[in-house]
Amino acid sequence: MPFRRFSTINQLNLYINLFLIYIISAWFITSHHLKNKIVWVFDPRLAQTALFFKSIGYFLLYECVDYWIGSTLDSLEAKQIKSNEQQLLQRSNLAVTDSHTLQRIHQGVRHDIALVPLGFRLDTFQKKMGNILSIVLPKGKPILGFGGGISYRIDFRLLEQLAKRNPQWNIVLVGPILEIGNEKTVRYVRKKLQELAKLKNFFRYPDISKNNVPSVLQQFDICIIPYDTRLLWNTYSFPMKLFEYFYLGKPVVSMPIEELRQYNQFVYIGRSVNDWEQAIFEILQTSWPRWKKIRQRQLALKNSWFNNIRSIDLILQARPDLIINK
Repeated sequence: MPFRRFSTINQLNLYINLFLIYIISAWFITSHHLKNKIVWVFDPRLAQTALFFKSIGYFLLYECVDYWIGSTLDSLEAKQIKSNEQQLLQRSNLAVTDSHTLQRIHQGVRHDIALVPLGFRLDTFQKKMGNILSIVLPKGKPILGFGGGISYRIDFRLLEQLAKRNPQWNIVLVGPILEIGNEKTVRYVRKKLQELAKLKNFFRYPDISKNNVPSVLQQFDICIIPYDTRLLWNTYSFPMKLFEYFYLGKPVVSMPIEELRQYNQFVYIGRSVNDWEQAIFEILQTSWPRWKKIRQRQLALKNSWFNNIRSIDLILQARPDLIINK
C-alpha cells in the first residue's frame, strides 16, 4: 500500500506482509517436511512479530544493519525502536552485524554479537550489461555521482555549494525519492531537488531499473556519499553502495561516516565543501591506480550476500550451543 510514511499504513503493510510470509512458510515447511525453521529479521520494528515466530519454534536470527535508533525524527518512536532492538539483541538465538561500529555500540547489550560481511547485490553487478547504455550521462565534464534512494539523509546544502562553486563539474543523482521520515521531510526533499534542478551542472535520473544501475555508475568519475552526518543515523551507517562503487573500481568521497574510516586508501572523507573540493581536485589530477581498483573489487567480492550467509552458517556450525529449535 502506498504512503508508507504514515505510521498506520506502514504498520498495516508490515502485518499484511508478515501474515503472508507466515502462511507461505507454513505451507513450504509442511509440504517439504522441514524441521529447522529460522526467522531472520533486520528491522527492530518487527521485534514483536519475530519474537512470536520464536515462541512457536523458530530459530531467531537478528542481523543489525543500521543505527535504527537514529532512523526516526520522532522521539517516542525512537524510544520504542530502542526498546525493540534491545529485546531482539537479548532474546535472539544469534545476533550479528556487518559493522564494526555497530558491534561496538551493541556489545554492552549483547557481548557475543558477531561480525559478518555486509552483503551487497553482487549478482546485479556481475551480469553482462552489453555495449548499450540505458542512460548516457552528460559528457565534457568530470562527473560526481551518487546512486541510491534520495531522502532527507542527503546533505543538500553541500551539493548545492559544490555545484555552484564548481561549474566545471557535473553532479549526478541516480535514484528515486524515498518516502521516509515524515510529510515535512518529504516536502523538504522535493523542494531541494527542484532548487538543484535549476543549476546547469546538476542532473537527476529517478527512474532506472536495478539491472541498469551498474552501467550508469560506471560513467561516474568520482562516486560520492553526501550523507548529512549531523544525523547519527548517517554517522553510524554502513552504506551498501560503498561496495557497488568499489566493485566498479571508483574513487569515493564521503562525509565522515565512522565505518568508512577503515577504507581511507579508497575513500576520501571530508566534513565541509572545502574538504570535498580539495579531495576532488586531488583525485582528478592523477589517474586512479590499478592496484586500488583490484583491491576494491576484492573487498566488494568479500562483501557479497553469498559470503554474508556463508559467514552466518559457519558461526552456527562452530557454535554447537546454538541448536536450532532447541
